[in-house]
Amino acid sequence: MYRCREAASEDDDRDEAVKWFMIAFEMGDNDSAFDLARMYHEGVCVPFNGNEAAKWYKIAAENGDNEAAEILGKMYEEGVDIPQNIDEAIRWYKVAINRSRSGEALLRLRGNGPSAGKI
Repeated sequence: MYRCREAASEDDDRDEAVKWFMIAFEMGDNDSAFDLARMYHEGVCVPFNGNEAAKWYKIAAENGDNEAAEILGKMYEEGVDIPQNIDEAIRWYKVAINRSRSGEALLRLRGNGPSAGKI
């Protein structure tokens, strides 16, 4: 994402950076899916788009990225940037917990937020 942040003032450079992240993902670099999600989530090099961010976080999470699963769960739980969906939040928190005993996901399911007590 560094290249993209540096190119923020040049439209052609931003487009080029996004293109290379997409190519890297298509070639099997799952980290690029997470990077694309963050770009859309933070509005870096692309206009902010919560739905597009969620799409890329989901792709990254489905390919084993635990942080993406946690972020996706939180997005669904809080209904920030995408419509709230507690069932989806719980689903993604459980994915994160099953993979790494994620502290953040455990806290949210056990006692904080709308998904508390759902496991």
